[in-house]
Amino acid sequence: MTRRPDCSTCTRLRGFFSVALPLIALIYLQPETALRIAGRLPDATVIGWGIALCVPLAFGLRYAAWRRAGRR
Repeated sequence: MTRRPDCSTCTRLRGFFSVALPLIALIYLQPETALRIAGRLPDATVIGWGIALCVPLAFGLRYAAWRRAGRR
């Protein structure tokens, strides 16, 4: 059986989980290092505003590039 190359979504998810799961485990166990990292993170409100501002901006830029490419 030959192995097929992974799709880009699977590769992205694998990278995300390889970073996210250890961080969640560290926060759950609450070692000193995880507490220092958590103390440097911005407030949830700041993260929410960042997402609310960046996603429409990114969409607008991609839409403008799509329109410029001539696909209407």
